[in-house]
Amino acid sequence: MRTLELYVDESYNSHVFCVGGFLAPTSLWKEIASRWQERIAHENRKSAIKGFPTISRYHATDCANLKREFDVRKGWDIQRQIRLTRRLCEIIGETGMIGISVGGRIADVRQHFDPHANTENESLFDLCYRMILVIVEGFVRENFPEATVNVTYDQSKTFGGIAKEGFESLRDEQRQRGLDGPFKTLIDADSRDCTPLQCADFLAYEALKRLDGVRRGREIIRKSLQAVMGDRIALRIEQFTSQTFVDMHRMIENKENGRPVGEGVSSKLLISVGS
Repeated sequence: MRTLELYVDESYNSHVFCVGGFLAPTSLWKEIASRWQERIAHENRKSAIKGFPTISRYHATDCANLKREFDVRKGWDIQRQIRLTRRLCEIIGETGMIGISVGGRIADVRQHFDPHANTENESLFDLCYRMILVIVEGFVRENFPEATVNVTYDQSKTFGGIAKEGFESLRDEQRQRGLDGPFKTLIDADSRDCTPLQCADFLAYEALKRLDGVRRGREIIRKSLQAVMGDRIALRIEQFTSQTFVDMHRMIENKENGRPVGEGVSSKLLISVGS
């Protein structure tokens, strides 16, 4: 029986929140991790030769903004950051993985959800993470019906409990419907020790930049995201819209009133990047 591994992470700013992840067979992840670690080791050798501290991992936000371990005072600059990102993009783009990211605007959550139940970020993490699980489940059922899926998420005091609850909730719903779903194990890990989570971090960050650009009316896809798109990788970046949230409330009301859950509901997630 084939085993697939899904690694997910989140990225957000004051306007947009995204969860992103990659799905691939266990054997492929070993190859990706090896190549990824080789590049990080290469960067650390360069730093050590010049007397600079090494980095513990690739972290998309810090690398893109030359912060923390990627600070200019630690031997980093824009050109070095571009070279590293370009090489990591090549590693991802050559693999044939499945990339999925779902996001939403914080202002929409603030408008449509009870602020006392969760923070906007917690609500969006819950919705985006669960939607990724639903998308992965549908993909696996259609293409690899005998496969099992293990899910690994980045350790987080803020979102860890939500990730566990969402995973167990989905499995409980499957059991209630008499289905044997593909999801088997949920693991929390530290991205400093779990290289595939650094890939997920990359996608979450790129999806964030993509959706934030759309929010500001910019349709140009960043070069780093273009570099991982192509014939070898299937990539989807979607987002919840204000109408999606309106329809969510309608679905809850339909269920409470004994009407068909989907009655009067027509909105779908907005696809920003899809292949």
